[in-house]
Amino acid sequence: MQVTLTKIKTLFRAKPMATTIAIYIVFFIVACLLFSYLRFPAIVFKPVVVSAAKDLGINMDVSQMDLVFPLGLSMTDVEVIPQKRARRGIHLEKLNIRPALISSIFGNEKYILKAMAYGGTSAAEVGVYGKDLSVSFTFDDLNLGEVELLKKRKWFVLSTALSGSGNLELPKGLLIKGSGDLDAKLNSGIVKLGKIFAPDVQPVIVSSGTARLKMRGGRIEFNRFEVAGPQLSIKVTGSINLTSAPRHSRLALTVAINLDKQLAEQLGPMGMIFSEGKKTFRVGGTLQDPILR
Repeated sequence: MQVTLTKIKTLFRAKPMATTIAIYIVFFIVACLLFSYLRFPAIVFKPVVVSAAKDLGINMDVSQMDLVFPLGLSMTDVEVIPQKRARRGIHLEKLNIRPALISSIFGNEKYILKAMAYGGTSAAEVGVYGKDLSVSFTFDDLNLGEVELLKKRKWFVLSTALSGSGNLELPKGLLIKGSGDLDAKLNSGIVKLGKIFAPDVQPVIVSSGTARLKMRGGRIEFNRFEVAGPQLSIKVTGSINLTSAPRHSRLALTVAINLDKQLAEQLGPMGMIFSEGKKTFRVGGTLQDPILR
């Protein structure tokens, strides 16, 4: 006996009560499945997520985990340490992860990530190929002053609204062996110099900036790095040589600074080195302990 759409419609018209019951049954099943999914204790996935990250050379700690629809995880207070030797990591207020379903259909393991961190938002698509990672990312309104490496510096306090995009190829998930590119734009910023420079200097406004960085073989090259404001302009060239512990990465930078006369006077004795308006410094040492020459 052949069942056609017309016959099904005829059956439903002939037995409206059966149709209503069938609809309620389907609705009940779908609702139960959805409720079970949403109420499932997502924390049971925590060891799985932490273990998967560890296999890629990444240490991860998660305070809270919830399921989100469709087929995703939402994590709160996430600490990510890219290298086993790193003492400090990246702190994310919130992180959502879900598989890229279309890519999964074609056998590619990819994930879509969205995060809230450092006063802004970020998004990334991560491809996993064994232990290798391929990452493309964007970010908006990041405040670099909240990054652990730049917090509580004696010689400056920084506040930024930074946006941009980039990509990374990470063999075995290791940044030191990676390659990639970064383009960023500074929408606004404020730099407050520390008391070691001048106790009464007003915060310096930075109204614009652009950066173009390239990483190859664990070396970050500053192809372009410029910031400017009403009272100053800064241009940075050179490179950073990454190490397995990021805080020990070696700096080889040249920083050219232009100050207007008023700001130079506010700096007191320190401003005397800008008597001609411009001064070039060489920055060595490490990210944790830079040395100004």
